[in-house]
Amino acid sequence: MSLHAPQTEPLSNKELRNFGLILGTGVAMFFGIVFPLLRDRSIDPTSWPWYLTLVLAAVAMALPALLRPVHAVWMRIGAVLGFVNTRIILGVIYLTVFTPIAMIFKLLGKDPMRRTFDPKAASYRIGSRQPKPENLNRPY
Repeated sequence: MSLHAPQTEPLSNKELRNFGLILGTGVAMFFGIVFPLLRDRSIDPTSWPWYLTLVLAAVAMALPALLRPVHAVWMRIGAVLGFVNTRIILGVIYLTVFTPIAMIFKLLGKDPMRRTFDPKAASYRIGSRQPKPENLNRPY
């Protein structure tokens, strides 16, 4: 299992600049606006998210190459979160979709895969239905 984000080429300064500006905007929006409002507090323009946003924006504009380690850490965090979220989402889908369908089929006695054992059967092959020649005129 590899949790490293695949990176084929090093990022250009433009891409690192965009990363820094987007990350700074995200920090400002979430920790500077949304999080305080959810906690019933007012928006404080002197709190740490705004300073971090200013630092990220300044570094992104002046020396975007300094954001390379930040980008690497951010991508690793994203890879771990993606790994965990995928398993959670697939588990929830399995439990909420496939398990109830299987229970309903079991209660109704349905077996779409026809897995019953017949000791007298010469073969379990199911023959295909040959289409009529008229179907070639209207294939869909």
